[in-house]
Amino acid sequence: MMQTDKAYSKAINVSTFLKRLMSITGMSEQ
Repeated sequence: MMQTDKAYSKAINVSTFLKRLMSITGMSEQ
């Protein structure tokens, strides 16, 4: 149970980080 929770939160952190990165690169392109 704990390991799946850790992996789940890690996946959320990665997706959030990627979204931020994409928005930052998108802003710099404009």
